Amino acid sequence: MLGLFQNMPGARQWRRYISENAHKPGSGIEVLEAALAKIPKELNV
Repeated sequence: MLGLFQNMPGARQWRRYISENAHKPGSGIEVLEAALAKIPKELNV
């Protein structure tokens, strides 16, 4: 999951957000949704 956007703009922010928030109690799909917001819109499909 962390390598999904490798070598693309926003990849570092994607990895960092997931790494910092996925382990927190109560985290769920909203962590991935917020991380996806770090990727430029033209790369989101």
